[in-house]
Amino acid sequence: MKKSILVFVFLFFPVFSALRAGQNPPAGNQPVLNQADLLSKRYFREGMAFFQKNDWPAAAKLFEKAIRENPEFALGYEAWGRAEFYAGNLDRSLELSQKAISLDPRLAEAYANLSAVYQKRGVWLKGLDAGKKAIELNPNLARAHYHLGLLYFEQGLPEEAVKEYIKVVELAPNFPHIHIDLGRAYGAADYGDLEMREYQKAVDESPDKSAARRYLGFSYYKKKDYESALRESLESLKEDPSHAETYFYLGNIYREKAMPAKAMAAYRKAIKLNPDYMEAHRALAPLAVKEKRGLTAVRSYEKILKAAPENFKDYSNLAYAYQLAGQRDKAIESWQKTLVQEIPPDDLDVIYFNLGTLYQDKKDWPKAIEFHKKAIAFKEQGDYHVGLSVAYCSTGLAKPALEEYEKGFRLKAAKIGELFKFLESTCPVKGKPPARETEPDLKTRLAKAQAAKES
Repeated sequence: MKKSILVFVFLFFPVFSALRAGQNPPAGNQPVLNQADLLSKRYFREGMAFFQKNDWPAAAKLFEKAIRENPEFALGYEAWGRAEFYAGNLDRSLELSQKAISLDPRLAEAYANLSAVYQKRGVWLKGLDAGKKAIELNPNLARAHYHLGLLYFEQGLPEEAVKEYIKVVELAPNFPHIHIDLGRAYGAADYGDLEMREYQKAVDESPDKSAARRYLGFSYYKKKDYESALRESLESLKEDPSHAETYFYLGNIYREKAMPAKAMAAYRKAIKLNPDYMEAHRALAPLAVKEKRGLTAVRSYEKILKAAPENFKDYSNLAYAYQLAGQRDKAIESWQKTLVQEIPPDDLDVIYFNLGTLYQDKKDWPKAIEFHKKAIAFKEQGDYHVGLSVAYCSTGLAKPALEEYEKGFRLKAAKIGELFKFLESTCPVKGKPPARETEPDLKTRLAKAQAAKES
């Protein structure tokens, strides 16, 4: 009896061991897995459990253990590479995915990994090739269709992206962010109603409602439905108050609603969350200039020029912001930098006029006269003659001051009334002109002269 029991245990011990390890019992002449293979598969299963919880570092460590036990485990390399991708380690992901392909050239998931890495790096042709190869090997691999859609979208082919995203919805209706990305592709392809439909689906179905509401708000913004856009943006910020792009959209909405103070506050919040958010700086700076907030404009234009120092218009904008902030020397320096850029001739008169005005404020009258004359040489404009008149008057040159005043009056300068009072109170003292006339007299004389000329 004891002998029979020993024989039974000897024959069936491998079966019990396999069952305890989670394997099917060997059938026929199928080889029994060795201890290393069993450990490798166990580590792989444990790694996938952490992967499903989005714990990429823990998953990667277990996949690495699986590979140590079985260095020929292609699926282990692929999974490890995918975990490294989601952890942001693109170089490592690329290396591991290529290793998986070298062990199994028909492993579609590894090609999908390559496509994802290349998409993140902006290597679009390689990404497209890898994505298409993954789909060729496994047409039902949703992840491959998704990254191929991203690549098409980034290449300005939204219609192609839509096709890939629709396939993802068919294969995996709960694929993360798919309704948002499909909505973006519809929007880029000018399918506005379909765009909003997808965003609303994302709001209804996605766990990340903040992103869904942000895009839905932007869609309303494009339709000029600013109230709905505002509602969705504020709801988005309730769920995620740390998203810079949402504050940027919010700033745009307030700007369109003619609420500049709230718009600037939203742009500043976006910049606080992301100091290098150039779109927010470019939106805030001109609004700050318009609202006479010179220091706010200065900070944004300085940031813009640091990132892209070749744009002469930004130097002009920064110079004007310095003027608003009362920083004359920095304004002069910035206008001078503008002059060494490639400037359209039509913009030169404005630059010279502003330089003349700044030197005028500094009471550097020779420089003020020089630059006002340069402005007038490029364009006859009343305000330019007014500036030159003030500079002449301030140096005691009454006659040319009054001549420039008349030119400014004739060209309908904006501040001609203020200038007349200035000339009347200042030039007679310094220049002592032989005869002066009141502004009404001057208007009468010029009107008569013009009528005589026309007749």
